[in-house]
Amino acid sequence: MAIALLYQRQISNVDFNFLIKKLKKTFSSKVSLQALDGLPLSSFNERRGQYYSTGVLNYLIEKLANYQRALTILDIDLYVPYLSFVFGEADLVNKKAVVSISRLKPKYSQGQSNAKLLTDRLVKEAVHELGHTYKLNHCREEKCVMSFSSNLVKVDNKSSDFCFDCKRLILEL
Repeated sequence: MAIALLYQRQISNVDFNFLIKKLKKTFSSKVSLQALDGLPLSSFNERRGQYYSTGVLNYLIEKLANYQRALTILDIDLYVPYLSFVFGEADLVNKKAVVSISRLKPKYSQGQSNAKLLTDRLVKEAVHELGHTYKLNHCREEKCVMSFSSNLVKVDNKSSDFCFDCKRLILEL
């Protein structure tokens, strides 16, 4: 089964080739890359200055209905009502996911961003959210890519790979 990988055109500081290779290897699947135009302005919360993640995801589910499985990479700040922000969200039924690089960006040093660190973080969150589309839950193993990350330290400390148990669950599908 192929994975459609979509991204906002203005994202330029991510190594999409590295991400595609990782997704192909991890999920034993073809990956197609294409630009995405438009976002649901109705999902923007002016008071918070953020986009409601579930609203964005629902918009993408409708827009990407022809794809069996899709991951969209955005550069907008996402939230859900009970958290101040989220790195991403997935819909298990429709097999669509969204990840934002907004909160994954490393601090800038000398005016230049660390594109490798950003890409590494994105890979982990992309594999994590796609893992949910394969019906994987959060894992208790801290190094597993499916462990819940509430901050960048947790993202940086986990692997981009599944633990033994999560890998076994993926292979059983």
